[in-house]
Amino acid sequence: MPTTFIFVRHGESRKATSEQGNSMDLGLTEQGKAQAKDAGEWIADLGLLPDLIVHTRTVRTRETAQIIAKRYAKTPPIHQVAAGFRDLDGLHKKLEQWTRKHPAQVVLFCGHHSSQQALTRAFGLGLKAKERGVVVVGLVDGEASPTTLTAC
Repeated sequence: MPTTFIFVRHGESRKATSEQGNSMDLGLTEQGKAQAKDAGEWIADLGLLPDLIVHTRTVRTRETAQIIAKRYAKTPPIHQVAAGFRDLDGLHKKLEQWTRKHPAQVVLFCGHHSSQQALTRAFGLGLKAKERGVVVVGLVDGEASPTTLTAC
């Protein structure tokens, strides 16, 4: 199990609606790219180097992960997964799943509002729904506690 989990909510993104009424993910806006770069700088300034970067299937989380990965001289492995987590039990299960094949001490996950809300609820964080947060969680003996929080 990793010792540190870093959650990054994807940067501001563009969406469109198809003729069929489906929402289409068009990726990050210029502001969203800047937010991702700022998040990567902030994480690096903390001295954290992810051993593994994980993102969901969306263009916006993939782009966020790629921008953050560029911050490091040695690019950590980047993997796509189907979904994030909705509570701490789900986080623990996902971390076990993600690191089974790729052992890592520091895992960075680029995800969505629902995972950010799970962390906000679990730890009583002050992140609002519209805010884009970076949350660093220390993991000790299976217990999780936020060690650092910022909103981008």
